[in-house]
Amino acid sequence: MATISAWGCHSSRLGLFALAIALAGTGIAVAREGPAPAAPLPIIGHHQPGPDATAAVARIRSLYETDMVIDEADPASANAWFSPGLAADMIRLYSRPGSYGIGFGYLVDGQDSELSAITYAFQNAGTDGHPAVRVRFTNFGEPIDLEFMLGDGGCIANIRSRAPDGTEKWNLHDTVIDALRDPGP
Repeated sequence: MATISAWGCHSSRLGLFALAIALAGTGIAVAREGPAPAAPLPIIGHHQPGPDATAAVARIRSLYETDMVIDEADPASANAWFSPGLAADMIRLYSRPGSYGIGFGYLVDGQDSELSAITYAFQNAGTDGHPAVRVRFTNFGEPIDLEFMLGDGGCIANIRSRAPDGTEKWNLHDTVIDALRDPGP
């Protein structure tokens, strides 16, 4: 559990404590995609070194295997999980009166869920060059492939959904921005 408390979004110590309690005794296994880094990740521009692979996978895994939930309308919850820009956009969208958010569950890539065969893999450099956690599963028998792009402190900077041929189906950032442009109810 020491690795879990070593990082977190926006220094959310309470969120990290709750995560550590939720994951206690789960025996989390980690698969790593790509070669292990020879040295710690460098600081590039404003980006800090990426999260530890075990902690990153544990954090994302907690969304699927514990009672952890993200309340996108609650600033404390959104800021504990998302990078600052995405958190602000999520809060604006989900706190609108009568809002349905983006209209589907981005963690399950659908309205409803019946998940099976969930696997987790850490990527040193995901699609955008930053660390990522890849989550694959089936939802009602349909294969789902999500890539959680991680920003500073291990926050979710974006989520990309991939079709079986590897093309992007949607990404959370663009979907939220599109929903914000819609005047809604």
